[in-house]
Amino acid sequence: AREQVVVCFKPPVWWPGRDLTLFAEVIRSAKGQGAPGMGMVFLDITAHEQRALSGWLRGRPPPLPRRRRRSSSSITSLPVPRYAIAC
Repeated sequence: AREQVVVCFKPPVWWPGRDLTLFAEVIRSAKGQGAPGMGMVFLDITAHEQRALSGWLRGRPPPLPRRRRRSSSSITSLPVPRYAIAC
């Protein structure tokens, strides 16, 4: 059986004042090498919401995955060697 999820987001630009909350069914998911992702079918989207969302997404490529920046707390300094040669 396919997993059903609730998706909440605020589409940029054209959706005034409220989040779009939809029920969706996951039809595929990608894990492992490459960028993770999933395909979903919205189950309760209105015709108006579908036209508006399709119009906004048309011609837009999917976003490229972003590389995570290392936080300064995760960077450790190397210890000073016991027998350092002065130059």
